[in-house]
Formats: sequence, structure tokens, C-alpha cells
Amino acid sequence: MTTVELSQHTIALEPPQRLLMLEVTSEERGFCLRMFPAGGVEVNDLRLVSKTPVLVSTTGAGGGTNFDAFDSMAMMRRLSEAFPQLAVFDVRKVPPEYDVTFGQVVSPFRFESGERYRISGVGEHVWETTAVAK
Repeated sequence: MTTVELSQHTIALEPPQRLLMLEVTSEERGFCLRMFPAGGVEVNDLRLVSKTPVLVSTTGAGGGTNFDAFDSMAMMRRLSEAFPQLAVFDVRKVPPEYDVTFGQVVSPFRFESGERYRISGVGEHVWETTAVAK
């Protein structure tokens, strides 16, 4: 089970995660932020769509198959291995492997203390949880 702690500008994940997508939604205001891999993969709902083919070995060292869409858990786990494990990070300065977009929030962004947020993650597994910001 993944637990999430939100505080001002930071997200803490336990256990640390290799993320393909993270979405945080305020229960009061709606979509807050979405974090996804920079460049190579975009997220459309929970279906991951590759912008560039990824070679996946299906017969050992010699052969492979190109996949343009990743919709299996095994493929998501394999793809997530390319990303760093995140334990605590500042959403204003996400690691260079990621991009972030902000939704219906005021600028500058921060998690509002006492407000409830729904957090969805896709990586080595798919998960969703709710947290109250500190």
C-alpha cells in the first residue's frame, strides 16, 4: 500500500515510487497537478501512449517487439525501471526526468493545509489514495 503526505509544495511517498504518472486532485477545487515522464511517454487517463517505440525483448537477447501502447502491468513495471525512485520531492522543482502541469490552482502553487486530496499513481503498480495536506 502506498501512503502519501502532502505539505505546502512537497509530496512524500512511502514506499518510494518509480512513477510513470502522478495526479493530485483537490476534493474542493478539482485537478491540481499531473506529473509525467518528460518527452517519451504521455498519459491519457490510465493508458500510457509512447511517442517513440520502445524495444522489448520477447525472445531473449536476440529478438524484440516494438510497442506503441502500454496497457499491461508487466510493461508498466518494465518501463518504470528507467525512472528514479522518488520518496520526497518539491513539485516546483520536479526531477529532470519529469514534466508537471498544474490545473485549477492559484499561483504560486501549494497544497492547502487541512484540504483533502485524491492522489493517483502509475508506476510499478497502479494505486490511488486520499490524503489531507499538512
